[in-house]
Amino acid sequence: MYLDEYKRWLAADLEDADLKPELAKIEGNDEEIKDRFAVALKFGTAGLRGVLGAGTNRMNIYVVRQATQGLANWVKTQGGNQTVAISYDSRLKSDIFAKTAAGVLAANGIKVRIYDALMPVPALSFATRYYECNAGIMVTASHNPAKYNGYKAYGPDGCQMTDDAAAIVYDEIQKTDVLTGAKYISFAEGVENGMIRFVGDDCKKALYDAIEARQVRPGLCKTAGLKLVYSPLNGSGLVPVTHVLNDMGITDITIVPEQEYPNGYFTTCSYPNPEIFEALKLGLELATKTGADLMLATDPDADRVGIAVRCKDGSLYTGWTNDLEHRLAMHSSGRGAKYTRGRGPLELVYSEELPDKEAALRRECAIKKLRREQKLALLQTWQARIAK
Repeated sequence: MYLDEYKRWLAADLEDADLKPELAKIEGNDEEIKDRFAVALKFGTAGLRGVLGAGTNRMNIYVVRQATQGLANWVKTQGGNQTVAISYDSRLKSDIFAKTAAGVLAANGIKVRIYDALMPVPALSFATRYYECNAGIMVTASHNPAKYNGYKAYGPDGCQMTDDAAAIVYDEIQKTDVLTGAKYISFAEGVENGMIRFVGDDCKKALYDAIEARQVRPGLCKTAGLKLVYSPLNGSGLVPVTHVLNDMGITDITIVPEQEYPNGYFTTCSYPNPEIFEALKLGLELATKTGADLMLATDPDADRVGIAVRCKDGSLYTGWTNDLEHRLAMHSSGRGAKYTRGRGPLELVYSEELPDKEAALRRECAIKKLRREQKLALLQTWQARIAK
């Protein structure tokens, strides 16, 4: 079966010029052909995610068309505005996949609101709700390595699709031939006939206003004199994150130059996850050099943030909290523990999750009793685990 599917793709007039050479290169390689064609990428509540390339088990325009046709079939049963919002990040072919999805939706008579440039997951979620859409699509593979891309699907509430909705979409995908089953018009045609429209400035302004309205202590940042280093890790966070920080009054921002602009190859770190040291390394070095109070990094689709604070004397502080991000912010602003005041910039180097407060307090006490070399060994174990 998988050999027949491979031959069908090989014989087809494929629109993506990158795919035919790939297929020709693996001719006669049964193991590689089986890996690409024996199964298809599985659609679930988080959508699709896979390695870029030719095949049913890869991310390409045909798999995106098939998935979007399945989504369109579900949307057409939902009533409402018959509209879908779309955004994308900096990954390889993200913009192409986003426009491909828009073309399928438009061909099915479903209106599209798509960002005119890469914007992160929170912006897609907001646009889905702002335009009262039936669904949202975010083209991204989150913090995975560069060879991956993905397709996240969202419900009308701007959250990931429910199990029931995802199951219906999956069934519709199964009914759609991957090469020929999806309806499709070009992005340009969809724009020309009015089915595809860009997200307006009114929506973007409303997004920033909504974020800034959620400040815990409005106005504090304007007078705090906070010095900050930020890295978007070559993803989609640069414009929205710096916009919000500036509006809040944080203007002394140094961007990590090697990671400033969109680059789907992620050349500075093989795994652009701001929770691991490798991704933060350049930012931490710059924070030390510039004397920053705080270092932030977001993953490519900017729905995950790493916050680094470092005691400048190299000491290790241990504490417990039920809200890690808030506690780090408190320490960095000088309103946390007395011990960490004046010791910035601070860096989170270890964390554990425990079932309740009592367990956390016991673990805090146990770690505090360790010798420094034992603590450092613990940190190395944690870093190795999260880097996998």
